[in-house]
Amino acid sequence: QQAKSNIQFLGFVPDEELQKLYSTAKALVFPQLEDFGIIPLEAMASGCPVIAYAEGGALETVIDGKTGVYFHEQTPEALKKAIRKRTTIDFDHQKIEEHAKTFSEEHFQKEITKFIDKKWKDWQKQMT
Repeated sequence: QQAKSNIQFLGFVPDEELQKLYSTAKALVFPQLEDFGIIPLEAMASGCPVIAYAEGGALETVIDGKTGVYFHEQTPEALKKAIRKRTTIDFDHQKIEEHAKTFSEEHFQKEITKFIDKKWKDWQKQMT
């Protein structure tokens, strides 16, 4: 079956163009099962909601109804239903971007530093 005219299959896209494409897309479809999957986070970093297969890493990064929509079977019918559901949700693109930042290296460094500082202070209190 042929895709409609508003759907584009681009193949390889240079990194420089990805952010623009993500920021103007209505959604990123992520139908595969992956342990983590960086692609949904790249899309969300540009405010793009994700339509994701509800297994694997997508469950850790996509929040159903907030940053995207899940589908639970890898079938055309389930994907169509998820796409229809996406059209009924007015996503807050800024909140999607903020959520993606919680997976950034900077966020990780901040949180691990905070954790170590707390443990260090707790240990110092025990030693006095």
